[in-house]
Amino acid sequence: MLSLRWHQTPTAEPAREAVVVATGVFDLLHVGHLRFLQAARAAGGRLLLGVEDDLRTAARKGPERPIVPLAERCEMLAALDPVDGVFSISGSFSVAPALAYVELLRPLAPAVLAFTQDDKAEAGKRLVADWLGCRVLVAPRVEGRSTTLLLSRLLRERPAGAPRPLPGPAAADRHGAGAALGARRLSR
Repeated sequence: MLSLRWHQTPTAEPAREAVVVATGVFDLLHVGHLRFLQAARAAGGRLLLGVEDDLRTAARKGPERPIVPLAERCEMLAALDPVDGVFSISGSFSVAPALAYVELLRPLAPAVLAFTQDDKAEAGKRLVADWLGCRVLVAPRVEGRSTTLLLSRLLRERPAGAPRPLPGPAAADRHGAGAALGARRLSR
């Protein structure tokens, strides 16, 4: 079972506005993330963004990830113009992912589920969209821009003898500790 916790609750909007939902890790923010969020927002009236918690991110990306703890990732995303609401996603990887995401996202009533081209979870996300009865938006990937590529470049260009980057976030942050964020979004 997956659980959702709001970090920035969207304001009530008229029901006629289509809700777009996107989920991901959003670790080191880069222009690829921004362009994806802009494309997702353009597909509907409101963009609600789900951010994988630190434990789920480490299970998916490896023990050195995330670089940026969940609370900070949510705060950064909530401040971006295209984003109307931010929630974290917690829960075990042992559950059937597609079914768990359907149950998690159903209360949000998405009209569109957005993800990027070449998303490794594309098949599952298409299945989730089908079960929720919503459209799919596949945003183009920005070539040469990904967190993995940025990290590779940073580690490759590290001067000889320079200390290694700090390990992932503290255990408390991995469990989603901390108060919900009340970050204000930048003006539209």
